[in-house]
Amino acid sequence: MLFISFFAFVLLLPSMLVPPTSAPTAYAAATSIATIGLYIAWGVPLPLRQLCGGRFRSGPGQLGARYRPTGVVALIWIVVIRVLLILPTGDRGYPWHDEFTWNVVNYAPITLVAVVVAIGIW
Repeated sequence: MLFISFFAFVLLLPSMLVPPTSAPTAYAAATSIATIGLYIAWGVPLPLRQLCGGRFRSGPGQLGARYRPTGVVALIWIVVIRVLLILPTGDRGYPWHDEFTWNVVNYAPITLVAVVVAIGIW
């Protein structure tokens, strides 16, 4: 738990150290990363439940037979929100835009790849 808390703080440091003009972009990236991480954490059990079917031992709070459609809708939502949260914060954040600038690029995808690689190495 301490490692995760420390790592989250380290990921947020760049948003505190950037010039004031880039602070909203850095904050948006940091909150995107946190939100995507939470959706991944909540989403991991969903496909496992879908694959286990009747072999899954349910707890006191359960959806009964409605777990399949609810799980599918939840997984689709997780995919959609992850795509939305990695998009740049403005039109100038896309590399093919004529007025491209690194100030509005969303660094969430780059950071997420780095985190996944770090966790894989660990």
